[in-house]
Amino acid sequence: MCQFKKEIKELFGYWPKFCDGRITDYQNTGDNLNLQIDYIDSDQDIRAVITITFIGITNQELSTYEPNSVVDELSITPGSKYKVQIDSCFGLSGIFNCQSIQVNHVNA
Repeated sequence: MCQFKKEIKELFGYWPKFCDGRITDYQNTGDNLNLQIDYIDSDQDIRAVITITFIGITNQELSTYEPNSVVDELSITPGSKYKVQIDSCFGLSGIFNCQSIQVNHVNA
């Protein structure tokens, strides 16, 4: 299992889709992309602020970031590069590839 998925699974017990998670911070340098998502699992009453750093991104096809964008689903598919897709309820959406992923979280 990928280390970044392991950390999130230890927190929630599963890898969430981040449905209805609010993107509270967005930084895109062209090579790296940082997303900070405020996510609540209401069934388990767990809230966490998750920072995901995508390193070595290529093939970016992202919409314009809107403050407080809301995720419908964040999916990550492994391969020679990770394929990342962000489906949104509001704001930022799109697809890109990346070399590696790092995750940090803080229980809120």
